[in-house]
Amino acid sequence: MKVYRVGSTSQATVAFMAVSNRTYIVQFSDKLGSNPWARLSDVVERSSNHIETVVDPSPTPNRYYRLATPRQP
Repeated sequence: MKVYRVGSTSQATVAFMAVSNRTYIVQFSDKLGSNPWARLSDVVERSSNHIETVVDPSPTPNRYYRLATPRQP
């Protein structure tokens, strides 16, 4: 999974290779250990592998991201 900022915007972009017929959830936390993970985005399944891109519109300097499959309720 790659996390990067594009240009001079205040957004962060998370990109990863999504495998066909799988769902995903992208979560974030601003502090590991004591804070719960929050939902950034759900990714629905597609019929082919592809690069999925998720935008975090308000990232913080020390934000952590994680990716899980299958998508969680």
